[in-house]
Amino acid sequence: MRAYDLIEEGIAGDFQMTSLRMSAWNSGTVQVRVYTYTGPMGGATLDPALMTLVGQSNPTAVVGNTNADIQFNINLTAPVTIPAGTRFAVEQNSTAGLFTVAGNYSGETRPCYFWNPGCGFANPTSYASIGFGFISVLQVCQGLIVMDGSPDVVQTSGLPSGSVYPRGTTTNCFDLVSPLDGEIIDDCCFDVTVVEYPTPTTTLACNDNVQVSVNENCEAFISTDMILEGGPYGCYDEYIVAVEGYGSGFGGVTIDNNAIGETLTVTVTDPSTGNSCWGTISVEDKIPPTIECRDVVIMCGAQLPDVPAPAIVGYQEQIQTGLNDLLELNTLEYTFDYSYLPTTPALDVDVRIQIDDHTWLPDVKIEVEAPDGTTTDVFDITGCAGQEFPINCRFDDDGAVITQCVDLNGDETLRLMPLLFPGNSTPSLFNLNGLDASGTWTVRIADIAGGDDGHVREVGLYILVNLPQVDPADNCGEVDLTYTDTESGDPCEGLVVTRHWIATDESGNTAECDQNITVTPLVL
Repeated sequence: MRAYDLIEEGIAGDFQMTSLRMSAWNSGTVQVRVYTYTGPMGGATLDPALMTLVGQSNPTAVVGNTNADIQFNINLTAPVTIPAGTRFAVEQNSTAGLFTVAGNYSGETRPCYFWNPGCGFANPTSYASIGFGFISVLQVCQGLIVMDGSPDVVQTSGLPSGSVYPRGTTTNCFDLVSPLDGEIIDDCCFDVTVVEYPTPTTTLACNDNVQVSVNENCEAFISTDMILEGGPYGCYDEYIVAVEGYGSGFGGVTIDNNAIGETLTVTVTDPSTGNSCWGTISVEDKIPPTIECRDVVIMCGAQLPDVPAPAIVGYQEQIQTGLNDLLELNTLEYTFDYSYLPTTPALDVDVRIQIDDHTWLPDVKIEVEAPDGTTTDVFDITGCAGQEFPINCRFDDDGAVITQCVDLNGDETLRLMPLLFPGNSTPSLFNLNGLDASGTWTVRIADIAGGDDGHVREVGLYILVNLPQVDPADNCGEVDLTYTDTESGDPCEGLVVTRHWIATDESGNTAECDQNITVTPLVL
């Protein structure tokens, strides 16, 4: 018998044992048994009461060999799964004949034991404890190691997926690599053979005219198979393609934006015969330009934006002022619509709060909820009770640390770090950094006990973003930009200008979008 510990073996996952490779000194019949073991290892004995039989083989005849150079694979009747981190023991039990397990004198990787109650060994007893420490049992546990994580497939030769294979044979080889230790678990190879058409025609026929639309890079590869028709032909890469004004090459030639609107002559030549044919291509750009519109809010008297997607950089401030909301045993929610922003991360979030008349601030809880539902606390303390302690500040992770209740009372320029239970200055707003700024944000103010009321006077958010200007662009050249305006609303109470932008490229392709410009009135 030999005892093992999966952790000491360096196996992080489960071990599924399927068979035992072993040798025999004398011939006989052997049955392999596998036990899980929950006791300590390394001592003179193992405790059978802590061993649980989990699998075994059928009794199997083996042939003895004193040199121990004949090995046998003894299959278990069913695979046995040894859970990760488990100790287990493997027994070679003689059921008939004079079977004696084979050993060696080269040392052992794990302790070996005798177990024979008839010979006085009621418990598995180590070889070393009875003077046979120089002999080691020959055992190789065979099976599968089940590890967490997906193995990596690494290509070691050949061409990557999606490649164009040349004529002939290409051998692709791959290794299956463990994500835990980098060990190669398995490997395989296969061949890809490309055979040229055996009897290609020497007669060439070219299309008279092919309409070619360039790609997003304003390029097109004029290949042999675009021009030739009929066939059968040989490998297209072995024909020479010549495009008027763009040279020639085996298999094709690349044209660019200078070919837009041109009709060019293309010649295909078979170098093996010298035969050729010709046709023409008409080159066009059918891809429209790109344009993005951003809604903006400006003050009355400010200049209207002259680009569809101007830069939006800095703190986007929204403040609800002039409030007189009673705060007593209730929850007030204030929403802020930042959906005018395109998807972009919030780089910093600050909260503007003004509450007065409240005499028991431990009842007041303030939190902010992002558009994706992420919520973070801003204000939750245990002190500041028994008299009015106004809150008038801007909560900012980079704000000041305070220890006095009176320090809460300032104005919109006073920046204080959020206060979390039991009253510690804590930069909690960083939990919102990196979230999508676009959407509806909510500031929630709750009073969790009655008897002490107050009034909310001002609530706001400052969200820092960095959105560079996005200019219309085209794959093939310059873009002409025009717009028309439609106005709605009252200039004295809020005017919305809907600016309809049209981007036109040099080929006449167009793209359009609408930009809403909200003009807010001046407030005295």
